[in-house]
Amino acid sequence: MFTPIVVSQNPHLRQLDRVVSDQNSLAALRGGMPLSVALDVAKGDRVKLREDLVAAKRLLQDACGKVLTGFTGDRDLVRMIEDILELTEAIPRDGN
Repeated sequence: MFTPIVVSQNPHLRQLDRVVSDQNSLAALRGGMPLSVALDVAKGDRVKLREDLVAAKRLLQDACGKVLTGFTGDRDLVRMIEDILELTEAIPRDGN
């Protein structure tokens, strides 16, 4: 099924403008990647890292608020928490 690149004119036109002004993001778009992915390429890893960490922190804070009423010790959730902890600890270690 064909999904148009520009769905809503106002925000998507600004995003498209940013994408076409960057060679790498334009190549991603031409290669069939969605506009959102091409925009991430245009932003660059440094900006995306910050955005992703801010989003992750917000989601984890939200999850912490649900532990009291939503966590019953399910083993799969414990393993997921352990995985998140490992990933979190790896960020500063792998970044140096």
